[in-house]
Amino acid sequence: MVFKEEHPLYERKSILTLDAGKRLSTVTGYQNVEVGDYIAILLPGPRMDGTYFAPRVEKNIAIDCEVCSPKDLRLGGRRHRRYLKTHRKALYTSLLTSDKLNGYLADIDRQPTKIILKKQGLSIFP
Repeated sequence: MVFKEEHPLYERKSILTLDAGKRLSTVTGYQNVEVGDYIAILLPGPRMDGTYFAPRVEKNIAIDCEVCSPKDLRLGGRRHRRYLKTHRKALYTSLLTSDKLNGYLADIDRQPTKIILKKQGLSIFP
């Protein structure tokens, strides 16, 4: 992140300026981000929940990207559960009945963030 400023209208929100080869701006409610932090962002295109993100202007502030929440980054385990249920039914049943499914999916959620981001089409920018 290159620059952080208070949102002029909302007390608990900040306007972030990011350098991703070009300057991008977004609004976030996360209070724990500081200048110099690396942030996972979603560029214009499909979101992980199946909807579509398009750049827009709100209250005279350009929103060119979205900050990904920690919840968004943990979708790997949930997607993998759906994959196992649909395409690998025997493995899914085996893990479920041996009470190892939650641990197996938690390991997937703990994969290095860069791998998850690359698979889900996200980018990390300062």
